[in-house]
Amino acid sequence: MGADSPSCKPSALRQLAQIRGAGLVGREEGLQRQLGHVFVIGQALLVLLFIELELMGLKRSEPVAA
Repeated sequence: MGADSPSCKPSALRQLAQIRGAGLVGREEGLQRQLGHVFVIGQALLVLLFIELELMGLKRSEPVAA
């Protein structure tokens, strides 16, 4: 009967709300972290792409200049 007493229910509901709120914050932080990783990986891929394009440009221009 102690768990069903009215004095325990608001406290339990408050704790549940805090746990759920913390879970949402954790999910948002996780999403931001994942988006940050995607952004960094995207930048790295762009750098590699530009390096590859630069090398292709150098390879094409060398025979014409020679």
